[in-house]
Amino acid sequence: MLAVAVALQVVLSTSVLADICKLNNGMTDEVRKAFLDVHNNRRSEVARGVAEDKLGGFAPKAAKMWKMNYDCKIEESIMEWVSKCDYGHSRKEGYGENIWASSDNHVDLKKAAESSSNMWFAELEERGVGEELKFTEQLFKRIVAHYTQVVWQDSTRLGCAVKWCDTVTFAACQYQTPGNVFGQNVYEKGEPCSKCDCEKCQCSTGNGLCLNSSITYYFGSSSMDGSPGNGDDAKSTVGAEGETEGEDGQEKTTTTSSSRSLGSRKLQHILFLVLVVINLHSINVIT
Repeated sequence: MLAVAVALQVVLSTSVLADICKLNNGMTDEVRKAFLDVHNNRRSEVARGVAEDKLGGFAPKAAKMWKMNYDCKIEESIMEWVSKCDYGHSRKEGYGENIWASSDNHVDLKKAAESSSNMWFAELEERGVGEELKFTEQLFKRIVAHYTQVVWQDSTRLGCAVKWCDTVTFAACQYQTPGNVFGQNVYEKGEPCSKCDCEKCQCSTGNGLCLNSSITYYFGSSSMDGSPGNGDDAKSTVGAEGETEGEDGQEKTTTTSSSRSLGSRKLQHILFLVLVVINLHSINVIT
């Protein structure tokens, strides 16, 4: 029974409360993975030519859409901003940035990660981009800059944050290399992976994303195993300044998110009860 208890405590500490960034900022690996998964899944849809565009048909296929990786230094940067609960862009030099907020000031963290990332991408279906992929003033005025940052070909790393503020839940992601640079293409058109041409490039054939075999990707099946990267300097870009209300009129896009997920709390509760049943008298469960 003691062995069972020890195993359960290991599960509790490594699965429920996992924190690879060790920033002690309220974020968990479950929330980080949610942000990363949505971004990579949506980038895959674009790369494979199955993402619907309001202007007709589907977004053009991408020849060199990189798979994103998670970066703890970028998370540290964006969490510093969202923790101020000052809804708006940080305008920090060297980072792309998307932000989001909900009038519910206690949105589940994982839900906030998924809702914000999906809402940014939804600008493609709600407003449309078309076949011309050069980032121009005209494209920017369509208020699709959250979408273009999500799928910006050369943005290969992101870090995100969620924060419960007095009146809103605030979520945001920053990106490197930053996107939304006037005069540059959002991505290169072509058959998926047809231009994955670096020395150590590989193609993830199932999702049409380019990988660099010299990089250790983070978070298992959707990003491969590994550890988060480190932030590098990058040139400044135009931020995604437009705001978008959700269907219920209560959500708007821009940056940040923070809180413990309901699923994690449930699992904690179950493990706690099991430990009690087997009469362990010294239990340390973080709630």
